[in-house]
Amino acid sequence: MVELYILFSLTTAIVGVVQIFIPVLKRIKAKNTDIPAIKSPIVSNLVFAICGFVASPLLFVVLMVPSISNAFKDSMYDSLITFQDNNM
Repeated sequence: MVELYILFSLTTAIVGVVQIFIPVLKRIKAKNTDIPAIKSPIVSNLVFAICGFVASPLLFVVLMVPSISNAFKDSMYDSLITFQDNNM
């Protein structure tokens, strides 16, 4: 049972990076901002994957419901851009 949950969590984290985090990073790159997530994309993808692994039941809901997924992407984009604006 534990192995299945680990497999579920790992799969959810990987799909979360591909479906949510990478599109948000591409959208930020298109705006030509210089935030730490863009400077080191491997580290930022790894951090998001680890957080997604830990919170996989919540991330699963975000991935399954398109309206929630779009709202989550928009909120993540806004928070990363706001982080950039506040630290400059």
